[in-house]
Amino acid sequence: MQIVEKTGRNKDMAIEEALRELNASRDMVVIEILEDEKEGILGIFGARPAKVRVTLKDDKRKLAGELLENILKYMNIPCNVKLETPGENQATLSIDGENVGNVIGKRGSTLNALEYLLNVMVNKEGSDKIAVSIDASGYRESRVKSLEELSLKLAAKVKDTNKSVELEPMTSQERKVIHTTLKNNTDVYTYSKGEEPYRKVVISAKNKSRGGQGKPSEDGARSEKSGHSNNSGGGNRKRRPSHHDGHGKDNNAGGANGGRKQYAPPTRTAINTAVENLMKATENSASAQLKTPSAPTEN
Repeated sequence: MQIVEKTGRNKDMAIEEALRELNASRDMVVIEILEDEKEGILGIFGARPAKVRVTLKDDKRKLAGELLENILKYMNIPCNVKLETPGENQATLSIDGENVGNVIGKRGSTLNALEYLLNVMVNKEGSDKIAVSIDASGYRESRVKSLEELSLKLAAKVKDTNKSVELEPMTSQERKVIHTTLKNNTDVYTYSKGEEPYRKVVISAKNKSRGGQGKPSEDGARSEKSGHSNNSGGGNRKRRPSHHDGHGKDNNAGGANGGRKQYAPPTRTAINTAVENLMKATENSASAQLKTPSAPTEN
């Protein structure tokens, strides 16, 4: 931990001098005012400079980048990692390289697993938490556009059939894209159900008279998935869930659609799932390398 003490004509000047020496910004340090400045008589006699102590926080953002590089090396996926700091307590890691497809995985499963585990590892110790986001060759932006198009398509289907539709399990960032896209839709509303990492979005028709149908319960009664309906909701009437679940579980998720991502405490189930996804990705990467023909050797 780096600590410097500096004096200056005033507090701000002393702090700026310390930041220059540490090569850090204000959000990366802890500042203590040891002595306030004193002007003195006529600005000369009895004057006293300000004195500050500036401590560099453990740089978890740098640690996140180093951990990701080591994980990718272990997975035999050579890629370049670039660290960006979009805001306080945030870190964005951008991955680029020839084998970036192996880092992304099916519908971003490997990328999401890496992101989840990095957040767990980086925030394991210390009281200061940061939110780590990982992108690979612009995949996140492309994924957002795909989810927006999908949500509009499914909303039209729900309107026509008056049957709810369940989407596949998604991350909190991806679920928020669906919620935000359909928030002002006059025909449907959205809510999330289930527990991480299997939490999913449900799109349902708003309560409009159509033969007495179209009033799904909170547990997703009358939902439709792969052509099958689910009528397990019973006859009890329940409060219609809003697009943010009524509990805010998806509201704090940013990142995917430009919002500010926040640190979320890990769950054992989500950790296990992330580890399994990474193990599969590592196996796939190793298999791909074994299948690659080697150059012939001369006798």
